[in-house]
Amino acid sequence: MKYDTLCQRCGHQEEISKPMHAPLPKCAECGGRLRRLFRAAPAVHYAAPGFFSTDVSHFKNQIGAERFARFEAERDATMRRMKAGKPTRYEHAAEVAFGEKTNDALSGARR
Repeated sequence: MKYDTLCQRCGHQEEISKPMHAPLPKCAECGGRLRRLFRAAPAVHYAAPGFFSTDVSHFKNQIGAERFARFEAERDATMRRMKAGKPTRYEHAAEVAFGEKTNDALSGARR
């Protein structure tokens, strides 16, 4: 695993690789004792209910244009079936399990 460290003697910062349970090595600069640095976790920004902004804004880039086109086609077909009142068995089971929220979610899925 990789760890950010700070030398307690000279203040030198470096990233080291070591097994999780192995002791920290000595500083490469002065031989002093190293201390692990802990960084704050990045903030999470929600762009839509149930999605992280990075998921929404980069979805097409993450899966590629071809897979994204298939995803959009499947989503649009589902929307047409739901509006026509002809859901598949799976979609009907989801509608029964989640009630009217399924229709609300599907109608709001298209941006």
